[in-house]
Amino acid sequence: MMRIELFLDTSPVEELLVYFKKQDPAIKHKLLNNRGIRYMLYHHNLSSRTFLKILQSAVTGGKESFMGAAAMLHRDILKYIEKHYEYEKLVNEIKASWSKVRGKVSAKVEGYLPDWAEAQVKVYLVPVGDDAYGVNPIDTNAVVINMRYFKSLEVFIEALAHEVHHKALWKHREAYARLTRNGPRNLRGVFEVINEVVGEGVASIISPNIAPFQKYRKIKNKGNSLKENYRSVEEAIIMVYREEMPGEEAVSKLYPNMGPIYMVGIDMALTIEKEYGTWALREVLDDPSVYKFFKMFNQASSKTVYKYTSQTLKIIKQLQQRMQQIL
Repeated sequence: MMRIELFLDTSPVEELLVYFKKQDPAIKHKLLNNRGIRYMLYHHNLSSRTFLKILQSAVTGGKESFMGAAAMLHRDILKYIEKHYEYEKLVNEIKASWSKVRGKVSAKVEGYLPDWAEAQVKVYLVPVGDDAYGVNPIDTNAVVINMRYFKSLEVFIEALAHEVHHKALWKHREAYARLTRNGPRNLRGVFEVINEVVGEGVASIISPNIAPFQKYRKIKNKGNSLKENYRSVEEAIIMVYREEMPGEEAVSKLYPNMGPIYMVGIDMALTIEKEYGTWALREVLDDPSVYKFFKMFNQASSKTVYKYTSQTLKIIKQLQQRMQQIL
């Protein structure tokens, strides 16, 4: 029986605001023990010391020069200080509407999940950093959302639905863990690539007003751009299977900036839904190896911009057979 439970923690954004208003050292220590802020720092690979330097510079108008993620956080904090009233308004709106938010998120994701799907998600609101993400290595139930990217309640709901959909597919995480323990390295790498394609693809079509789907709309009719994205994904699958490239490296090349993993996943999910109906997406997600997803896509109308080779389907079929042995 499907079960989706959502819990809200607004303390990261609220405690930051209190600190900026009072600049009390005791509050600074409290910030460093705030779970949502810890997760945000972990995601961006920043230390407590660096975060304190960023805060100090932001409140004193210091001229320190930061690089990479630290520079992004410093810039975001300055914007937060400048426009904190807008953030307060949205936080209050989310808190007041949380029951409605939970209902809408559940309604969005449930139509695109198998019956066994289950998620107990704690949502941490922050005002800085990347837009929305999980921190699976340390907490599989957490979702961190940067409010700066979602300035209306409806777009916030879509962003949250996208992340909740990922969390609900717990069998896919189990499959990866078992492959890590008992599967060959090349098949584990193949799964890392194709599971991202499927997961980001389906999660993105239920959230058409956030960035991945917006990018897809721009490129889908742009010459051979989409076809090149497909080719990049297929070449990566084959190279990983041949152990010419680790799965992690393939994902690191195809994932950033809503790259081929997103664009191909969205197009495949839309193709399956258009050809067979939403029920088909639920059915293919029931297979943790995601072989059914690729097979059903290849069997869809000949109007698709790309077809995977028999070689690639055989590789993914081999992955499915291995999973059936270890699950």
